[in-house]
Amino acid sequence: MLSCTTLESSKWCPGKYVTSTQCKVDSDRAIEESIVYLRTSSTLKNDGRGAWIFDIDDTLLSIVPYYKGHHFGGEKLNLSALEEWMSHGKAPALDHSLKLFNEIKARGLLIILVSSRREHLRSATIYNLLHVGSHGWTSLILRGPEDEVKGVQDFKADVRKQLMVGGYRVWGILGDQ
Repeated sequence: MLSCTTLESSKWCPGKYVTSTQCKVDSDRAIEESIVYLRTSSTLKNDGRGAWIFDIDDTLLSIVPYYKGHHFGGEKLNLSALEEWMSHGKAPALDHSLKLFNEIKARGLLIILVSSRREHLRSATIYNLLHVGSHGWTSLILRGPEDEVKGVQDFKADVRKQLMVGGYRVWGILGDQ
């Protein structure tokens, strides 16, 4: 992938959208539509089995500061460097997602966090989530060693299936993909 500097003449940069006003507008609109759904749905039941699934990276926590320092994908992803950055637990919150998170929590639905982050980042992830105000979730599911061979989409799909087989009623999923 080309870096932002080599694309200057075309006025396009891989990080341009995620740092744009349009991204914020799009995100706010998606959150507002979800809140309208929560407030107007007569089928949502607070019976201890209704859940909403949240992704973490670029959903509850912004990874944009890391990518900004690495040309927004203009450099090949270095997983060790990304995980080192994550281990510091300093990713900022995405306020629009936190708004939905708090609305769901106030309605008594369970919040389940599912991330492709690896298990060794659990403590740093919990610290970071709590530090930015994302507290009150029911469970945090990260990739264990047995999940390393699965692609991210397959891992998350398997987790969702397991949750539903376990009796959870998934009312929504919020993620950046």
